[in-house]
Amino acid sequence: MKTIDDDGEDQFLVTKEYKRFREFCEACIRYKYIGLCYGPPGVGKTLSAKYYSRWGLIEEYSRLDYQRSQPTKPVPYELKEHDTIFYTAEVANSPSRILSSLNACVNKVQQVRYDAKFCQSVKEKEYQESEYNHKRIEDYINHLSNPFIKLLIIDESDRLKLTSLEQIRDYYDQKDCGLILIGMPGMEKKLSRYAQLYSRVGFVHEFKPLSKDEMLFIMSNYLTKFGINIDPKDFTDHETIAAIMQATRHNFRLLNRLLKQIERIMKVNMVNTITKEIVLAARECLVIGI
Repeated sequence: MKTIDDDGEDQFLVTKEYKRFREFCEACIRYKYIGLCYGPPGVGKTLSAKYYSRWGLIEEYSRLDYQRSQPTKPVPYELKEHDTIFYTAEVANSPSRILSSLNACVNKVQQVRYDAKFCQSVKEKEYQESEYNHKRIEDYINHLSNPFIKLLIIDESDRLKLTSLEQIRDYYDQKDCGLILIGMPGMEKKLSRYAQLYSRVGFVHEFKPLSKDEMLFIMSNYLTKFGINIDPKDFTDHETIAAIMQATRHNFRLLNRLLKQIERIMKVNMVNTITKEIVLAARECLVIGI
């Protein structure tokens, strides 16, 4: 999972649950099946899907302008073969809007894929200044005609109505790729009513909360940055860990929010040691559902 204070992709912490999700995605790609991924809110489904699809990088680099011969921020060359689309279903999701949004996502990846190749060619000085514009347009047109999608990930699939699901099924059939629908528990029962779609489901993955060891791993990684080391054999630290786990119930989103509150309280009170009392004070500042 991603570390709490940094949005950079390199700060993502790979947990056992993420590895299971990655294997699930690769199986959907290999067999071109529809996969259903479900789990309670806050366990890291969306975060894992965005990290696997590298969607943060796609969003970042698709906004850049490469209408100059020397890009100021080169696109990483490894993105030249990117083949995964991440899309969050909107609340208003008519079939036409779904199709338009999916095509927009495809265009973003197409742009980043081409710009990654272009930046590398500029770096290697394959382009001459005089023929730059003509060659770029010619190559880009050829690039757009090449199919590349291997996996389509749809988040918030619970929002989709029957007609929108039919649009996605048709899109999946046309692209001949893998498809993953992410949603809440019970989504698989809802989709079982749609025979045309459900008959194509090949894999089901339940995204589970963090284990105790993963909780310790994430807490240690976060707190180490502030010079705080947790020792489970120390009674005060053991009591603190138990209080955090009881408050968050192994939920990553709650752990994220609680650690931020703990950090704030420690700064306000100018202390550098976490205790059970600080955890309980941080817990009182949060609205934690059932």
